Amino acid sequence: MSTDLVYNAEEAGTLVLNIRPLKVVKETLTIDPRTNYMDYFSDMNRLLMLPVSEPGEIRISYKATALNQFNYVDFANLGPSSISQMVPSVLLYLNPSRYCQSDKLLRFARHLFGHIENEFEKMISITEWIYTNVEYLSGSTTSDTSAYDTITEQAGVCRDFAHLGIALCRALDIPARYCSVYAYNLEPADFHACFEAWLSGHWIIFDATKLAPLNGFVKISMGRDAADTSISNLFGKITPQSMIINSYKSQGVIEPVFYYPGSTIGLSYI
Repeated sequence: MSTDLVYNAEEAGTLVLNIRPLKVVKETLTIDPRTNYMDYFSDMNRLLMLPVSEPGEIRISYKATALNQFNYVDFANLGPSSISQMVPSVLLYLNPSRYCQSDKLLRFARHLFGHIENEFEKMISITEWIYTNVEYLSGSTTSDTSAYDTITEQAGVCRDFAHLGIALCRALDIPARYCSVYAYNLEPADFHACFEAWLSGHWIIFDATKLAPLNGFVKISMGRDAADTSISNLFGKITPQSMIINSYKSQGVIEPVFYYPGSTIGLSYI
């Protein structure tokens, strides 16, 4: 996979980029003009902090061979989970967050999905409802759009589909988190957003857009919502100029996996 980014700086500032997969075999990074950058982890993000010392154009070229390993998990006999038995690290993902106001969607979620006992079936119902009732419409939302707004507008992009899925899960006491990924089966390949739900000790991936198979993702980062996983954060008068992404499977053939009503198998990325 490769990512080529161009930014224009009107003054000195800082770029913080989140474009590198969590698991890589090899990778290269080229920055023009050359600069000393900081490479660090923040929670589940591999961040690059690039100081910009003067006005001008900044070009970043990143190439990597990455892994997208996963397990298949059968949830045919899954019952409701007890919060008291969950590992402490997932409890954060039960709470409302900036873009996922689960507290505002409690009655809505319980009315539509609260009667479903099997939690995996509940997840399939949530993703199907979003897919059926929310139109995928490029340019229909902004960086301020939340899950509550998406319910009202009934339109959005992958980011909004993920936020709504997360909010509905949390409203039903299912921990859920936001995932930014490379989706190499998209046409064209691109960054993509989906979400994971904590079911019976596994983070299981879901994508209500159905734009790409579930086993066609390479995970970049996870967080409470998009605020934790932004591809770039710009400090100072720095504006994006262009972005070119290429991503593909380099070896082996795995049958594309989608899930529809009636399935009991989930994917848990390792």
